[in-house]
Amino acid sequence: MQGREQLDRQWVIDVVNGNVQLNQEEEAEEWTHRCIYKIPSYLHDFHKGSFTPRLVSLGPLHHGSPHLQPMEHHKRRALLHFLDRSKHSADVYLVALEAVERKLRACYEWPDELPRMEIPEFLNMLLLDGCFLLELHRTTIDKDTSGYADNDPVFGPNRADFFADNKTEDLLLLENQIPLLVLQTLLDPLGKSPDAAEAHKVAYELYWSDECNSTDIKGMHPLHVYQMTTPWCNFPEIEEGLRNPEPYHKKVPSATALLDAGVKFQVSPSDAKIDISFDDGVLKLPYLVITPSEVCIR
Repeated sequence: MQGREQLDRQWVIDVVNGNVQLNQEEEAEEWTHRCIYKIPSYLHDFHKGSFTPRLVSLGPLHHGSPHLQPMEHHKRRALLHFLDRSKHSADVYLVALEAVERKLRACYEWPDELPRMEIPEFLNMLLLDGCFLLELHRTTIDKDTSGYADNDPVFGPNRADFFADNKTEDLLLLENQIPLLVLQTLLDPLGKSPDAAEAHKVAYELYWSDECNSTDIKGMHPLHVYQMTTPWCNFPEIEEGLRNPEPYHKKVPSATALLDAGVKFQVSPSDAKIDISFDDGVLKLPYLVITPSEVCIR
């Protein structure tokens, strides 16, 4: 605390002496890239554990957490497999990441209590995390598990249920993100194709597990892509005359009550968890799988 007070005092002295001045262009540029934030402490306290990854850390905000260390071994394996198939050495990717290091660092709201990472450590972390996601996509979405043993617990075709069922939850945490620029750089380290469509495609398919055919998806990190493609984030605008002036806080009847009232239930055609519709007495709901490892439904 004493060190922080000294920094604050020195900052005020610098302002008085004219050593610190407002730079509106620099400030605007900073907010252009900022997209990954630390959840406020009052939310952490109220929802203990809801914002903390359980299996794997991505990015600096949970990097080094003791309970996530077992997955670091699998990240290193992912990097080795990635490099084994690549035409480039690790140095090529690190140089490419270093060229955009300031943009990558600017994506994070860096908490005061989190020590700033030196450039080599920061880039090494993003290289591991980015390759981990790319290998995860290759083995789970593209179904290309070549090079991995059948019983590999993370990347093999018979991967452990606990990982297959819980990996998506960690990818849905705002504090547990890496910029899409990392994936874009790893997919094209020489910068031959400035289009980020492939990185967006990877991010989309990690969440939705189906092929992305849209070229219009633009996001700043994987969770952002998920939010942009989630139905509840894209409701159509309601015409003014159709708006209900009364607040909509009605309790939904139970399934038993609906069934007794003559409502019929059907499975929705899509996998979207919010694909719910009611028409002509038929309520369509998404198919929901609850496994023994499921501990929460968001």
